[in-house]
Amino acid sequence: MHHSLADLKTKANNLWNMLASVQSQHEPDERYRGFLREQAEMLQEALRNAATPETYRVAVVGSFKVGKSSFVNALCDVPRLVSVAANPETAAVTTLRYSSQATASIQMITRDAWEFMRGAYGADQNDPAAVRYAAMRKKEKDGELVLPGKDPKEKVRISIDELEQRYLRDEAFVQEIKCGDWSDNKARIAFSKEISAFTSQSSPAHFFVDRLDVSVPVPFLRDGIELIDTPGLDDPDRYRVRITEQLVEDVDVILFLTQSGRAYSQQDKEFITTQLRKGKLKHLMLIVTRCDETFANACKDAEEVGDEPPTFEEHLKREEERLRAQIRTTLDELLTDPKLRDDLGMFYMEKLLDIRVNFTSAHDYAEAKKQKDPGQAQELLYRSGIEKLRTDLAEMLAQSERIVRAKHTLNDAIERSVERIIRTFRARLDAASTEFNAERVRDQLTQIDVALAGRMAEFQTAIQEQVRLFRERNQADQALAFSRIDVAGRDALDVIRAEFEIPDMARHWKSRRNRGWGGLYDLQHKIANRIFPQVEITLMSYSKRFKQLVEQTRADLRRFELTIADIESTTGLDNMQPLALAELFDQTYQQKLNELGVLVGAQRDAIVSHLDNFVSDEVEEKIDEARDNVADEWGRGTTARQNSHITDFYGFLRTELKRELEKYLQKSVKTFVGTLEKNAGLIYPDLKRSLNQSIEDHRKAIESTLAERNAHERAALLAYLEQTIQAVKPFQN
Repeated sequence: MHHSLADLKTKANNLWNMLASVQSQHEPDERYRGFLREQAEMLQEALRNAATPETYRVAVVGSFKVGKSSFVNALCDVPRLVSVAANPETAAVTTLRYSSQATASIQMITRDAWEFMRGAYGADQNDPAAVRYAAMRKKEKDGELVLPGKDPKEKVRISIDELEQRYLRDEAFVQEIKCGDWSDNKARIAFSKEISAFTSQSSPAHFFVDRLDVSVPVPFLRDGIELIDTPGLDDPDRYRVRITEQLVEDVDVILFLTQSGRAYSQQDKEFITTQLRKGKLKHLMLIVTRCDETFANACKDAEEVGDEPPTFEEHLKREEERLRAQIRTTLDELLTDPKLRDDLGMFYMEKLLDIRVNFTSAHDYAEAKKQKDPGQAQELLYRSGIEKLRTDLAEMLAQSERIVRAKHTLNDAIERSVERIIRTFRARLDAASTEFNAERVRDQLTQIDVALAGRMAEFQTAIQEQVRLFRERNQADQALAFSRIDVAGRDALDVIRAEFEIPDMARHWKSRRNRGWGGLYDLQHKIANRIFPQVEITLMSYSKRFKQLVEQTRADLRRFELTIADIESTTGLDNMQPLALAELFDQTYQQKLNELGVLVGAQRDAIVSHLDNFVSDEVEEKIDEARDNVADEWGRGTTARQNSHITDFYGFLRTELKRELEKYLQKSVKTFVGTLEKNAGLIYPDLKRSLNQSIEDHRKAIESTLAERNAHERAALLAYLEQTIQAVKPFQN
């Protein structure tokens, strides 16, 4: 499938227009006008299903201080478009999109969201949900919560209460900013300064900013790219980290930034693991920033020890090897079980090694723009990697999942429609151009139908036996599948103990009394990232058996095709072309296999990617109740009694979560297996329907030719049929 999505949409529309014209202006037979309407409606439905948003969403993700803002400015070729003076406690999601008029929309958090932060701070000043409010309180206490005075050098103190009155609303307060003449550098600088008044860490307003939308006339964004600059993965506000992770589930490409020479952080590893689990690695591009700095250091180090300095290309090669080694280490940490490593290691490694890597330097890009010497400017531009990244990004967007899915939908509809039209019209052409005894040909078709029905029954029996064995083996393997689920449950208990219970047991009694414990934030997410290989291997075992079933039916198919060919050779149609049923059968079979392959893969990916949503509302309510019991402990021996409650709480939590997880996984596996078995049972009915349809097409063609026609009408019909076939042929791939 080498056509672009736009080409396929044009192709489908052109075919639809042609069919509409033929159906309304040229087709003489009402029965075939209905047939052409059906084909046109199928194409219209495919066009509706292939409709995609006119924008491409590209997320820029990475830890704080990795150079995200400088990178975005270089990519958009606009200095200071995004502030580089952000604060990790308050960094907001910034979306950049194209517009002929430069504007910015700054949305503040709601009053309810602010009150939630204030409440979290009151209960536990170290609560991750309170970091923004805590940072603001500290600024106020230190006398650093200030606004510019009339004199630029003068600073006027302002209270939190005053800021709350200014920026908080029940519905989010939105500040709109417009730029004057974008082509004027001074106007652009003034526009950026106005935005910075709300986003810079020196401004008190930035504590209240929730989201920033900037529309600018930047050529890079003109083709519908929405560039989303996200908070850092090491953001102390873990809620915003989850916002980032949820946001990237609905983007076309993730630009994952990591600093040259720096090892992966734990947050980096967790992010890559999450994308592996959710099947999003094909959307991910690894962007290595600040390559100019590590290259300069590498050259300096080589000179100090008397070695030949590396070339820029040699340095990048070493950097890529270092990154790939860190990716392999991440996989080793994930697959600690030797059995899992043997079964899944190569499967996951292929996915990880397919990640694209681009090396960039925002500094070199900025220097290239200043450089007056063309040769040096070109060298700096090349080393910046920005132009190569733009090209690679365009290629990746063209292969985004929704684009590929839309292309497949259109391509499949066009192929099916063209094949059906040509087959139907050839049958009509054959019937209209041949002298034959209608009754005799009807009888011959009936004979073929009867003979075929007998052989189809034999083929059906063979298929049904394969499906029966498939179900039987699935049932026999259920105990093994459930044992793997039990292992996943025990792995989940390890996560609870290491990530939550042990840290909570070590907390001070005052913090625990103020509910500063039991923060089970990201619990399901952490468990999902730990257990998904066990779930993956379980589902893959069923998928492998399903593939074996399909291969066995392929062998049965070959024998059946020989039978069909024999029927056609012994029971032919007088003076008419063969039905070519064996060829049709093979085409239908291949289409069915392709559909099943896509379905099975999508089902498996859906189960694995949604592992972080297994806890019921009832269990969450019980968790809140248990936490209240600990908060109510007062008096002598508080710590010991709190410890007892916490031990009981986590005992309850382990029991309930293991039960919920195993119930969820068992249900998911049973549903997956049921889907496989149901679709295995549909292989035969779909094939039979296709063969019967072909025979019925010939019957209808014969009936159509029985109408009285003079020589002129007959010639006109033959010309129309031939012209329609020739007009449809160019739409074949």
